[in-house]
Amino acid sequence: MGYFDEKMGQPPSSLSPEFLEIEAEAGPWLALSQQGAGIDLSKYPRYELDLDQGVIWFGDGQRNGAVAAVQLVGTFTAADKVWLWAWANPKSREPLIQALTKLKEDLPEVPELTEPSCACSEAKAWALAASAAYKMGSQTCFRLPDDVTVFVALYEINEIAAGDPRAARPVQDPELAMRALEEYAGPAVMQIGALLASAVEQPAPALDGVIAALHEMAENLDNLERSPVGQGTRAADEALRLAVVLRQATTLISVPTGSPALAEGIQEVFSLLREVAQQYSAWPTEGEDA
Repeated sequence: MGYFDEKMGQPPSSLSPEFLEIEAEAGPWLALSQQGAGIDLSKYPRYELDLDQGVIWFGDGQRNGAVAAVQLVGTFTAADKVWLWAWANPKSREPLIQALTKLKEDLPEVPELTEPSCACSEAKAWALAASAAYKMGSQTCFRLPDDVTVFVALYEINEIAAGDPRAARPVQDPELAMRALEEYAGPAVMQIGALLASAVEQPAPALDGVIAALHEMAENLDNLERSPVGQGTRAADEALRLAVVLRQATTLISVPTGSPALAEGIQEVFSLLREVAQQYSAWPTEGEDA
């Protein structure tokens, strides 16, 4: 019985013998790497993934903590129970998947490493991520839980103090977070409103672009809510609330063309966008063109 049997549930029967050979070594490695080998990351309650710099920060709120270089491994979507390798994700940045791409090329005989995605449980996601991180020569595997859980491999883990130049990263700033929300939200919904107005002028409205824009805005609001600058502020709470509202709005117009519910949904979304634009002073005042 391997590590993943004991700690994370029954291993999927679909795993190939070639992969299980790797997992048999990766399980104990993961346990050791996360239980005291090297730096104890559990003592730092906050973390921040910086894809621009290719690092992840761990901290205690006082800019003391640790920093590590990262390589992306994959993502697990719990709602759909799907695993996606980072090398198959079009959003992955090339420098952050070099180790994983090389692993796929070096082990073509392991089917789990060459299939872009697969049906997955949380236990299998850990097995896939940890086994890849182990073979990539990383120090440990780390997950960032969310609606879509991101798994990363960590390298060059170093503790840092507040005076270390690498610790000069953003910290909570309620005023800056609120200003960023106010400057973004109003113009963004106005643009989506214009996109929706243009779409409904067509004989058969194509609303895929509007739905995509609503989702993109919701993701941007999520980023503000989770950012060090906004985390825990009133702006973060408002960004989270607004993101939920926008995602609910997509369901109102995600109905077949010609459905009686579509016209009603479009009107509701227009009203919602107008309300948000007015809230953030982006709606034209009296005497201006709407």
